[in-house]
Amino acid sequence: MCVEECASHADCESLGKRGHWCCSNGCGHVCVTPLRAEAATSKAFIIIAALQRDADIAEIANVVPPPASKSELRSLRMLTLKYSHDSERDACQAFRQLSSIAKVSSVEWDGAPANCAETDL
Repeated sequence: MCVEECASHADCESLGKRGHWCCSNGCGHVCVTPLRAEAATSKAFIIIAALQRDADIAEIANVVPPPASKSELRSLRMLTLKYSHDSERDACQAFRQLSSIAKVSSVEWDGAPANCAETDL
């Protein structure tokens, strides 16, 4: 069963779960405790895109800068792209590109977003 416990880290705080992060579990979002403090500071940038039924996942994945890794959830029509902490510019570019594709229903950051306002594109 999919659970939408939170939409942001602030939601976890308001639920009384101090220090927890709002993270995707593949089917919703839940508040979790980071495993290590180092994991919280050496972040990766993860983008989740929900696609329309007739969208070609491989075609859409090929129009963005190459990620460090990607995951396709075909039955849910979702594409997850992971960019390393030193690829913030690529992550911002991918987020913007995905947001402009008509066959992409929604795009969101999983975890902390890249600081795209300060990233030159």
